[in-house]
Amino acid sequence: PTQSKSNISADKLSTSEDLIGGRFEVALGHLVHKALAWIGTTQRQDTGALTDRLGIWAQEQDIEPDQLALLIATAEQHISRMLADADGQWVLANHPEARCEWAISGVDASGQLQNAVLDRFFESDNQRWIVDYKTAMPANAAQEQFLQEQFLQEQKDRYRPQLLRYRALIERLYADNPKPVHIALYFTGLGELHEL
Repeated sequence: PTQSKSNISADKLSTSEDLIGGRFEVALGHLVHKALAWIGTTQRQDTGALTDRLGIWAQEQDIEPDQLALLIATAEQHISRMLADADGQWVLANHPEARCEWAISGVDASGQLQNAVLDRFFESDNQRWIVDYKTAMPANAAQEQFLQEQFLQEQKDRYRPQLLRYRALIERLYADNPKPVHIALYFTGLGELHEL
């Protein structure tokens, strides 16, 4: 697991500290996605090289400079959880047809042009997988299992239409070579893969 160079706890950010609603969360999502794309593409899980990159990439985010250390520490926690999880390792492994942050376009059944960016796409056991990373976390999930289950169901319901659209684009793209297409969410903060 990656260790932060700072002593800042990722659990200390309050809503009032994030004056532009969600700006920290957006920056966290961008940073974690960029890091996971780097890991998935290079197949390097060298924490030293990743820590250096996180510092550079964090400075590109639209947050206050005094939140950079917290942003990096939180991103490191998310990445560490994924790398420590067997499913997370499997998602990031060197699979056939593996792609990270893959931009695709296609026409849907109604003739409308659709664009998408797939966080992670790969083939495994003659099946295709689309995995969408989520950095969102349930409130007080550590204390309340019910809240975590409710959060996960809400996230699945929220993102199911998007992932179904992604699956339809992939099915059209590979129409000459059809294979089953699985769609899933990977919650980086929980270290959990959830197939939809």
